[in-house]
Amino acid sequence: MKVTDGSYKAEAPTGTALETTSGGQSIGNVTKETVFSVNFNLHEKATVNLVALMAKPEADYALDGNVAFNLDDKEVTPAAVTFGSVEGNTYWNWKEVTISNTLLAAGMHHLTLTATNAFPNMDCIKIITNGYGSDFFVKGAETVRIEGENVDKTNLISDGGSSFTETSDEAIAETSGHSLLCHCNPGSYFEISFENTIAINLSLSLRLSKYEALVIGENYSVYVDGNKVEWTDPTLVLGKADETHTNDWHNWKICDATSKALEAGRHTMKFSFEKAGCNVDYVDFVFLAPVAE
Repeated sequence: MKVTDGSYKAEAPTGTALETTSGGQSIGNVTKETVFSVNFNLHEKATVNLVALMAKPEADYALDGNVAFNLDDKEVTPAAVTFGSVEGNTYWNWKEVTISNTLLAAGMHHLTLTATNAFPNMDCIKIITNGYGSDFFVKGAETVRIEGENVDKTNLISDGGSSFTETSDEAIAETSGHSLLCHCNPGSYFEISFENTIAINLSLSLRLSKYEALVIGENYSVYVDGNKVEWTDPTLVLGKADETHTNDWHNWKICDATSKALEAGRHTMKFSFEKAGCNVDYVDFVFLAPVAE
């Protein structure tokens, strides 16, 4: 890890905190505008869980407004964490902060943490990789989000647009990751492969939009391992917002597909643009309680 701006002090936690601190030292007294950066390389695509061990004595401390997290120059929002001290350990009551848990392509990646205000004490940053060769890897109940702009575009057919991805410039849209998949002609499809270590139930949620009013059940299909999965509400209609709004192209609708039981192993989800294109913000894979034996 490098420090490109600002300053900090290396500290040796005392008492019981020392036993839980990696390497016996941590970072503290971080000045405002200090930037910590980490570069890492993936030989092939993988699910990467980026976790920071942080501590702050104040229970009401929040990372939002105090630390800016960026992965590959895109802002990311870590999972909420409750900080605070415990008896005998005021400053180094380490909490796991999940910065990002997502699919990353092969190649170099760049993570930065910037102190925009009060930076917490920090022990280390963990880079945890799973599911090499798959789009992601799961061990139990969790939700995995694949951003539309990150899907494999091999089987997409362009409608003549300049790119399959673009940035949403409609503020009201609140597009996840600030980018989306777009300009796909009918006949296009994308596939997402994943591996689960136990038998489990899977539900799918896709965030889609379209300027024209189109019924999802008549125009788009979802498959898992080659078997069609029914939409929870196939009559759901995409389309622009009403005339009083400015959100025409990115009026996102959550389109849910019914739950499907999966055996442990490798699986493939396919989304098919059967009769029309549409914008795709993300696909959420919701893995539910393991299947009872």
